[in-house]
Amino acid sequence: MKITQIELNNFRAFYGEKNIVNLKDGKSVLVLGENGSGKSSLYFALKDFFDAYEHKLDITKTPYRNIFADKDETSVKLQFDDSNTYEWSNTNNSPHNLTSQNLDLVKGFIDYKSLLQTYFFQQKNDRVNIFEFIVEDVLAEYQPLSSKRTIKELWTAVLTNIPKRNTSLQVQSLTAHIATFNTNLNFTLKELEKQAQAILDEFEMKLTLSLNFGGVSYNNASRRQDKAVVNNLINLRVKFREQDRENHHHYLNEAKLSAIAIALYFSAFLIRPEGKLKILALDDVLIGLDIANREFVLKIVDKYFKDFQVFIFTYDEVWFDRLQTQFADWRKLVFHTVDRGDFEIPIIKDQLGYLEKAEEFLAGGDKRSAANMARQYFEDIAKGVCDNKSIKVKYRRASKLLKLDDLWNGIIESPDKVKLDAQLITDIKTDVKTIYNPFSHGNPHNVSSSDVRRAIDRLKTLKTEFDKK
Repeated sequence: MKITQIELNNFRAFYGEKNIVNLKDGKSVLVLGENGSGKSSLYFALKDFFDAYEHKLDITKTPYRNIFADKDETSVKLQFDDSNTYEWSNTNNSPHNLTSQNLDLVKGFIDYKSLLQTYFFQQKNDRVNIFEFIVEDVLAEYQPLSSKRTIKELWTAVLTNIPKRNTSLQVQSLTAHIATFNTNLNFTLKELEKQAQAILDEFEMKLTLSLNFGGVSYNNASRRQDKAVVNNLINLRVKFREQDRENHHHYLNEAKLSAIAIALYFSAFLIRPEGKLKILALDDVLIGLDIANREFVLKIVDKYFKDFQVFIFTYDEVWFDRLQTQFADWRKLVFHTVDRGDFEIPIIKDQLGYLEKAEEFLAGGDKRSAANMARQYFEDIAKGVCDNKSIKVKYRRASKLLKLDDLWNGIIESPDKVKLDAQLITDIKTDVKTIYNPFSHGNPHNVSSSDVRRAIDRLKTLKTEFDKK
C-alpha cells in the first residue's frame, strides 16, 4: 500500500489551500530544497500525520498551523493507492487510527537531530546508556511476539505499579510487571542487536556492537519519595579493531558514530512485523557522513527497504544528482520559494527523470531526444547494478569516459551476479547498436517511433530484472 497524493492546507510553511503533492503510482520520492524552502514541512506533514492519533497532536496549534493563515482550515490529507483518503484537520483533529482500519503500519522517520540525540547527551558519561532512546523512542511502538502490548506500554505498566506501600501484594504485582518487561525487552534487544550488526557490517568499518541489559528492578525504598525502578540501563558497547570499550563515543569519529546510530534506527524499523503500509523518511540524515559512507547508506536502503515507500530529503544538489542515478525510477521533487511580501511560500516542481523525459519526448514525436534520454536512463540503471553487485567493468582513467558498452558488457559477462533472459540480452544488444549509439552521434532515418517505444519498454523490463535479488 502506497501514498499517491499529499494535500496540505495552511500546514507549517504551506500557506493557503490545496497545496497538492502528486505521487503518481505511489513511487518513492527524492526531495531537493534549500534550508527554508519548505521541504522539511513536507517531512513533518508525514511524520506528524502518523503520530497525531497516538500523541493527540492538535493541528490548530503551533508549530502545525501556518502562522500567516487567514482561515481556520488546517489539514493534512493523504490519499492511498486503494483510493482511500485519510485526513488530519481542525475539524478532525485526530486522524483515523490507521491500525483500526486494518492498515498495519511500519514507519520510520529520521532527521539529523534524531541521530545526534543518540550520543548528544552521553558526552560527559563514561558509557553510553540508550535505555531511554530504545524504550521511549525507536522501539516504543514495537510489540514483541510474546506480548499483546508494546515496549512503551510494558514500561508504563511497570512505572504505574510502583507501590504506595510495600505490601506483599503490591510488591508482588510490580515484580510480575518487571519480569514481563525484562523478558520482552531482552528478547527484543537480541533481535535488534543481530539486525543492527548486519546493517553496520554494510559500512565496512570493522565495528562490532553489543546491547547489554541486566534488567530493571525495584529499590524497595521505605519512603514514598524514594521509591523507584532502578538499573534503567542498556549499555551500548562497540568493539573497534579488537578494542572493546564502554567509552567508544569518546574516540570514534562522527562518521562511525553516525553509522552506529543509523544501524540502530534502521534495525528498529526492520524487526517490526510486516505491515501493509511501510514508510521510511530520511531528512538530511547523512550530513555526518562523507560521500564514501553515504554510498553505503544507499546500498542499505536499496537492499533492505525495497518494499518501503521511501522519502529522502536533502539540500545538497550534488548529492541529489547522485541519488537520481541510484534511484532512477523514483519521483523527484524540487522545492523553491516565492516571496509573498510578508512571507515566503514553497513552490514544488517535478524533476523529470530520464525515463519520464524519454516518454515525454516520444509522445511529442521527438525520436532523437527520446532515444538519448532512454540511453541516459540505461546508463544510470547499469551503473547502479554494477555498483550494487560489484560487477567489473573496463577500466577508464576518468569515470566520465566510462561508456554504455563498457557497463553493458560487464553486466552480460557476469551471469552469476545478474541473470537475464537470453532474448532480452539479444534485443538490447540490437537496441544499443541500432538506436542508442546511432542517435547519440546523428539522426538515423530508418528508426521508427515504434522501435524507440519497444526499446524503452525493454529498459523497463531490464530494470525489473536488475531489482530482483
